[in-house]
Amino acid sequence: MKNILWISLLMTAVNASASSICEGEVDRVQLTRGGYVELISNELYGSSEGRRICNMSSSWNIVTPETCKGWYSLVLASIAQQSAIRIQYNEGGTCAEQPIWADSNSPWMLSNI
Repeated sequence: MKNILWISLLMTAVNASASSICEGEVDRVQLTRGGYVELISNELYGSSEGRRICNMSSSWNIVTPETCKGWYSLVLASIAQQSAIRIQYNEGGTCAEQPIWADSNSPWMLSNI
């Protein structure tokens, strides 16, 4: 029983350490004809390379279109208000190391700050 508890705690610690929190204003949001929502932000990612966050037409990397529409609204509101957002990725690496365009990881969470 102790071994199972120990393994569970270890896995939780590994997941927590692999998480990246990115914060900043979005420079531009793009909606492609394929339904992808793509963010471009030097503050979030440290470059002008875009990251896909979801697809408004179909599920993509476990993110449903309903969630995507909410995220898109949140991003549009943050741009209109010139305020920052917070994006959490559970894959390893820093925010700047998140893959770009079609290779993007899907975020775990988006929120306003």
